[in-house]
Amino acid sequence: MNFHRMTPRFAVLLLTVLTLFGCATTRASMPHAALLHVTGEEMLISAYGLMGTPYTPGGTSPSEGFDCSGFVRYVLLENGLSLPERSSDEMYRAGWQPVSREALKPGDLVFFQIGRQSRVNHVGIYVGDGQFIHAPARGGAVRVENLSLPYWQAAWSGARRVAAGG
Repeated sequence: MNFHRMTPRFAVLLLTVLTLFGCATTRASMPHAALLHVTGEEMLISAYGLMGTPYTPGGTSPSEGFDCSGFVRYVLLENGLSLPERSSDEMYRAGWQPVSREALKPGDLVFFQIGRQSRVNHVGIYVGDGQFIHAPARGGAVRVENLSLPYWQAAWSGARRVAAGG
């Protein structure tokens, strides 16, 4: 191989790669402008249909079971919103409108920081009347729980509105 013949090809390849990746945006900096064009109540129809599905670490479907973020992602997909994000922390930082606890509406995503983690590590969907539906830890199944329980109050991180009709 002749080095002088390879140099122009290498330069073109290098410029192409730098141009493509230099213009790329990281996922964490891309906010979600998209909202679901359904109501929170419509979202809950999908969520309630999954009640009793067993918890499975990394699970993303009714047939294999769900973890918390797999459950929420599945419900959002069922209602027309495709997410690149997989973890509850990525969903929390995705750019949806923050919502106070007092302003929660059915369909809002609720986030928690459980244990000594330094980031959000659990997510569920608010159903109304101070309750939310989620896929809990090992040995559990998709169920509804009360946000006013001391455990959930202590772990509360925030909420996000994802349903435009919500």
